[in-house]
Amino acid sequence: MISQEIESLPVVYDSVTLRNNSKYKSVALSYLYRQHPMMGGGMFEWIVGARWLQFKERFDVDAIGGILDETHIMTWADNEIIGPEVGLRWFRRSNRWTLSVQGSFVAGTNLQAVRQKGIVGTALGNAQQSQPQYFLPLAMRAQSNDDVEHMTEFSPVVDLKIELKWQATRALAFNVGWNGMWMDNIARPTGMVNYELGETYVLGILADKNEQDVFLNGLRAGIEFNR
Repeated sequence: MISQEIESLPVVYDSVTLRNNSKYKSVALSYLYRQHPMMGGGMFEWIVGARWLQFKERFDVDAIGGILDETHIMTWADNEIIGPEVGLRWFRRSNRWTLSVQGSFVAGTNLQAVRQKGIVGTALGNAQQSQPQYFLPLAMRAQSNDDVEHMTEFSPVVDLKIELKWQATRALAFNVGWNGMWMDNIARPTGMVNYELGETYVLGILADKNEQDVFLNGLRAGIEFNR
């Protein structure tokens, strides 16, 4: 009788490709109250309402070569945030120019859904297809998983906007600005993949890693037409 020692093996791939894709959407329903002009010429507007935000990410891992041959992992994370919003906007006009600064806060409830599909070791159990320089994990066969996790978190959102507008004519205006947004307790798939392989499990979702923060910002430019 020939006995074989079973031991942990390092996982080495010839090449690994990582892809991450993010999408963001937002819809707000607000009531705006404008105060009387200040002595310096500026004006304040109060904003009260509700806001819905959607932040989605997909993270793909494609690894080829090595003792596990091909491994493919796809993980999706959906964040649906909804809650009341309060905000304040200040603006001042000078001839054709208007400068405005707006900030708002959303006390959001985040309904999270994370799904993962993956396959590990597509050629395991078929030694003829594996490269001879690698030692085969004889106690393991190709494995796949399809998991889903649902969580609920409190996700505060802070939004800031700065805009400068030039009124070219009565009906035409040009504007440039900067937008910045911070969201907390967001599920992001890049940090929620369990890469460990065990006797009773393969891969998996780290559901307790769903409280990451996100900061989005960028410059924008636009044209306004008023009839």
